[in-house]
Amino acid sequence: MAVGYEVKSYENRIILASQYDGGRYPADIAGLKSGDRITSINGKQVSVFSEIQEAVSLSAKRLTTIGIDRSGTRIESSLRPEMNKDTGAGRIGVYPWIEPVIGIVDPAGPAALAGLRAGDRILSVAGQPIVHTVALSALLEKERPERVDIAYLRAGQEESATLVLSYIDGAAADLGIGWKTIDHRVRASGFADAVSMGFVETVKTISGTYRGIASLFMGVNLLKAVSGPARITWMVGTVAKNGLSGETAGGLSAALGFLAILSIGLFAMNLLPIPLLDGGSILLFVIEIVRRKAAKVKTVLRYQTVGIVTVAAIFLLSTVGDFIFFSGK
Repeated sequence: MAVGYEVKSYENRIILASQYDGGRYPADIAGLKSGDRITSINGKQVSVFSEIQEAVSLSAKRLTTIGIDRSGTRIESSLRPEMNKDTGAGRIGVYPWIEPVIGIVDPAGPAALAGLRAGDRILSVAGQPIVHTVALSALLEKERPERVDIAYLRAGQEESATLVLSYIDGAAADLGIGWKTIDHRVRASGFADAVSMGFVETVKTISGTYRGIASLFMGVNLLKAVSGPARITWMVGTVAKNGLSGETAGGLSAALGFLAILSIGLFAMNLLPIPLLDGGSILLFVIEIVRRKAAKVKTVLRYQTVGIVTVAAIFLLSTVGDFIFFSGK
């Protein structure tokens, strides 16, 4: 019996971010082009964009080998993902190539009011051909029209509609649609294989947690990189909501997966040698074993005071960060 889970993602085809923001990223330096498919990272096969994101995010400033499929030609290149100062994660400057095919429609959104349905493929907007969703977003962001004519394909027939858009506090227009995703299935051949895969993923998550902590000392924006209880709760809700918009099983899987990663991350952090945490207690215990005598009560109290101050500072920092985050919403 096969066991596993599904991840909603997009294909491994990429678009260079530099085409739309004028920046220069590791992907540009390495010679990647829009339309390329990233097929492997450090020798490990990747088939969907979420796998690319995961591998790149854990490789900030580390030499990374990229396997590319360019119109059927196999190419290999190397790059060093830069560190995102807001998150501490690695990035190479690419977007997923998302075909402009509607997956879900908000019944109260502009698309639904214009008669669009799931399965429709956007062909053009304001007379401009649309080959992927980044082009659509860039066009709307540049022009910011209140009304826009679109052409779309439905059941082989080209049709047209007019969308009435609104912009709140300068944000991008919400079309009221979600693009069609790929259901990427991760399957184990049996119970033993599932346990093995779970162990590997757990080790990977713990390693990523410690790398993330290390990145806090490398110039990242602490107020943005460190999330407090409010922001974590919001992220769990967002993950569940986005998943449930497609199907109940997908939403539950996404939410449980996020909670699992969060729990493993908290476990790893609790093992840090900080007074007041379990890791701090273990460190003190080891020191007592090595010295072959118990620490003085006054020493332990001072040690615990350092822990209280450290944890309180982290909590204060994350709370301020949460306040700033939600103030911008």
